[in-house]
Amino acid sequence: MDEGKKLLGEFDNSIWSARLGVKVGAHRLALSHQCNNGDDDFDYLRQSDSIFLDNSIQYSDCNSPKERSWMARYDLDMQTFSIPGLSFMTRYGKGTGADYSNANAVYMRRDGAGDPPPAGEDR
Repeated sequence: MDEGKKLLGEFDNSIWSARLGVKVGAHRLALSHQCNNGDDDFDYLRQSDSIFLDNSIQYSDCNSPKERSWMARYDLDMQTFSIPGLSFMTRYGKGTGADYSNANAVYMRRDGAGDPPPAGEDR
């Protein structure tokens, strides 16, 4: 849905993510894949510090233009071992192929020196 007057130019973003997992007793293992087909980062909603994508990991959201990412995640529910409320989680994620060459310069993420990320950025 387009809204507003586009005073800052076009914003092209098309992102999807999917997760598949299995749970056996206290153990859960999940694999996820995410892909941004647009030319701009997936934006944060209403000045929040998080986005609702499967591979969103605090400061490494893997939401850059043209970026593909995957993640493996393991969760352990300690209630099964008579420790209610305690859980353990570990994950590994990797994003590759970020390409800012067609990004809107107004929205583009920049480093401390004000430069855009290099093409093909890996995390």
